[in-house]
Parts: sequence; structure tokens; C-alpha cells
Amino acid sequence: MSKSHEFTIVRKNEDDDNVIIKCPSCYFSKSYPVHKLQAFKHTISVKCKCGNPFSAKLEFRKRFRQKTLLNGLYCDLALVGSDKWKIYLHDLTRTNCHIVDISVNGLGIVFHTRHAVSKGDKLRIRFELDTSTSPKIELDIVARYIKDNLIGCEFLDSNIVDKEIRFYLL
Repeated sequence: MSKSHEFTIVRKNEDDDNVIIKCPSCYFSKSYPVHKLQAFKHTISVKCKCGNPFSAKLEFRKRFRQKTLLNGLYCDLALVGSDKWKIYLHDLTRTNCHIVDISVNGLGIVFHTRHAVSKGDKLRIRFELDTSTSPKIELDIVARYIKDNLIGCEFLDSNIVDKEIRFYLL
């Protein structure tokens, strides 16, 4: 009996809307249109023509996400400018979340405690990159995906994504 393997599938490029699934045993590969696979959640079971069963992890992101573990501070965008946010800003050690991944389009956040964030909520996030210069980043984001304490967010204005973030992702 063959052992199951897991592979990540990504789009080859933005112009080609196909992904290639490759068997880890016999290396047979087959191309599939992305739109036929997007109905599936994140992992599909595949049985190759050689008889080998394996799992394939579907990845539909347009941009690479860098895994991180950065301390962060977030608040509802409506609170920015309020006394509560000003108090937060003065306490440089205060954190209420971790940034677990980051891309040029957005980031993944894990909250330390329960949250009241809903899909579509706009937030302000502040964090420091773990680089030699440790730049402080403060950006406005919108919640796009929520699962328990994990929130997938998109930058509200991707045109102003900090040059430090772009450099960080190199």
C-alpha cells in the first residue's frame, strides 16, 4: 500500500489559469483548470493512474505569503484617533495579536483573545518587522477570512504598502 503524500499546488502564472498535479510516486502529471478546483476546500484526495493515492493541497493565492511571528496591535478603524488608540500608541510593549504571515496584498493575524471582528470589518494594525532596522508599520486592513482567532486580511490600499514590507518579502 502506498503512503499518502501532500503537495501544494499553485498557479503557474497569472496568465495561465491552470495548475499541475504531479504524482509523487510515478511523477505522472496532469493539468487542470483552476476554476474546476476552486469549488473544493483546501485539500483534495487524488488517485493516480499508477494506483498511488495522495493528497494535494490547493493554494489559490495570487501572491506569496511569508510566514512570520510578529507581535502586533490592532483596533477597529473607527477607534483610530480616539483616546483609547492614543493610549495604545504610547505603550510600545502592548500587543493583542500576532502577524503569522504577510504578503504585498495582506496579512494573517492570530488574536491573543476572543475578538468581535466580522468579515468586512476595517481595522488598523501596527507592528514591527523583524529586520535589522525594525521599522514600525501601521496600515489599514479589511477582514476577508475568519476562522476562530485567525483572520485573513487585505490591505485597504495596496498602492501604499510600505516599501519596508516589499523589501521584507524579497
